[in-house]
Amino acid sequence: MTGLAIVLVAFSAAIHAGWNLPTRRSVPSTAFFLVASAVGVLLFLPVLIVRRTEPAAFPPSVWILVTVTGGFLTVYYWSLARAYRSGDMSVAYPIARSSPIIVVMLATLVLGQG
Repeated sequence: MTGLAIVLVAFSAAIHAGWNLPTRRSVPSTAFFLVASAVGVLLFLPVLIVRRTEPAAFPPSVWILVTVTGGFLTVYYWSLARAYRSGDMSVAYPIARSSPIIVVMLATLVLGQG
């Protein structure tokens, strides 16, 4: 792994954990997570402008997947806000981050898929 890759991974991990820290100091809400997502969109908007990718260039199936993903993210943020309100971040955060692995393991064991 190159030095740049290591720096980018470390930076990404710090930002990823860091954006959850403000929820410890306030009453976490779904609105907070939606605002945080909007800030992320605004930060990456210059990339879209520079690349000048036309939204119409994407097939309809991409827009369906984007919409479904947005729905799942909304449920995730709502659940995460509830978990932070009802428990400590040191417990809720690792469970939330490991939940995709848990779902895959359960699907493999229970449904024989994976």
